[in-house]
Amino acid sequence: FSNTELLYRSGWRGVNIDAAPGSMEPFRRLRPRDINLEMGVAATAEERDFYVFDEPALNTFDEGRAKSIAKPPYRIVKVVKVRCAPLATILREHELERIDLLTIDAEGYDFEILKTLDWDVSRPKVVLTEALYTNADAPYANDITKLVTTDLHRFLDERGYRLFSKAFNSVFYVRD
Repeated sequence: FSNTELLYRSGWRGVNIDAAPGSMEPFRRLRPRDINLEMGVAATAEERDFYVFDEPALNTFDEGRAKSIAKPPYRIVKVVKVRCAPLATILREHELERIDLLTIDAEGYDFEILKTLDWDVSRPKVVLTEALYTNADAPYANDITKLVTTDLHRFLDERGYRLFSKAFNSVFYVRD
């Protein structure tokens, strides 16, 4: 289900960040030109509890969400401490400024991650984000009219991005 595998095969390079323990092993093997980091992205540099499920798609930093979905057939396998840092810090540490595509799939933390980018330095041409949990008061999984009322949408709009497309849970913004 990779949004970036085809781009990699076409010669692109990127930074893959995933907090799940062991997640970067296949990336290091299959995408050796990329920078592959097993960590989280957060507003501040810190360690956070990461809830690991028997179904990896459910892994999350969100304790409340973890507890609410930890019911049969799913269960929390372990809770691990994961190093986190702002995206701007991570990019600076790896001497990266230019970004063509920023794709985020962080189970409800997409907006928090977007806010950690230094928008004066890194101005992606395209931002792809997941439209699942951005505003509890404006769920919009299948409603584009509600999507444009979210804080995430306003945040990107204020930075010169316009909504370009929506495909199931993925929302594409392009820089004006």
